[in-house]
Amino acid sequence: MIERLNNLKGIPAVIIGRIESGYPLYMITHGEGDIRVALSAGIHGDEPAGVEALLRFLEGTHICIDEGIKKWDKVFKFTVFPCTNPTGFEKGTRENINGIDLNRKFNSTNPPEEVMILQDALKGGQFDLYMDFHEDTDGEGFYLYEVMRKGVNHLSEEIIRNISRNYPVDRRECIDGFPNCGGVICPQKDRKRFHIRKKDLPLPLYLYLRSVKHCLTIESPTRFPMEERVGMHLMALDIVLNLIKSGQPKPV
Repeated sequence: MIERLNNLKGIPAVIIGRIESGYPLYMITHGEGDIRVALSAGIHGDEPAGVEALLRFLEGTHICIDEGIKKWDKVFKFTVFPCTNPTGFEKGTRENINGIDLNRKFNSTNPPEEVMILQDALKGGQFDLYMDFHEDTDGEGFYLYEVMRKGVNHLSEEIIRNISRNYPVDRRECIDGFPNCGGVICPQKDRKRFHIRKKDLPLPLYLYLRSVKHCLTIESPTRFPMEERVGMHLMALDIVLNLIKSGQPKPV
C-alpha cells in the first residue's frame, strides 16, 4: 500500500502522522472544484476492499472508474484517507494493534493515536460529503447508511437502484438494530430513535456533528470475492459523484 501511494503520478500522498509503532497515516488532497468530498477506508483492518477501492480510485486502474480521481479535477476537491488503521490492516484484524476498535473512539476523552491524528487532520475541514468504506461479515449483499442535513440531496435509493443492476443488495429486515429499507439504513427516518451520543462516536457521526452536510457509509459483504467487493465500492462512489455533479435527485 505504501509503495502504491508513493508511486501515484501527480497526486502527492502526505504523511499526517505516525503512531508509536512507526506506522504512517496518509492523506491525499486533490482537485480544484467547489464541492468538497472526504473519503476514508480501513478503519477496521479486516475490511480490505475499501482500501483497495480507494487505491484504485487514486491510481485510475479499474474498469468501473474512468480515469479515477483525475476525472473529477474540476468538479470536486477531495480529501482521501486510504487506510486509517494501518496496524489492523496489516494484521487483518478489526481492531488496531492494541485491540481497540478505532471506529468507536472519535470525540473520546482519551482517544487512540490514530484517532488523534485523524481528528487533527480534519480539524476545521468543511465537507459537503463524506463517504466511509466498510465491509460486513454477516452481509448478504451491498447496503449503506445515510445521514444528512435538511435540504441535502437524498442519494441512497438511487445508489441502490443502480448498484442492483450489477450486484445483489442486502435485504435483511434489520441491520445493527435499525430497519433495513431495501438496502438503506437511514436512522433519521425514525426520529424518535435517532439520537447521537456526544462521545465514543464512529467517524461518520463525528463529522456529521461537525457540520458535514452528508455522510454515507458503504458496506460490502466479506463472503463475496474480493474483486466483486472492490467493484461495489467503486461503482457506488462513481454513482454518488455523478449524482452530485448533476444535482439529482432533488433535496428532501
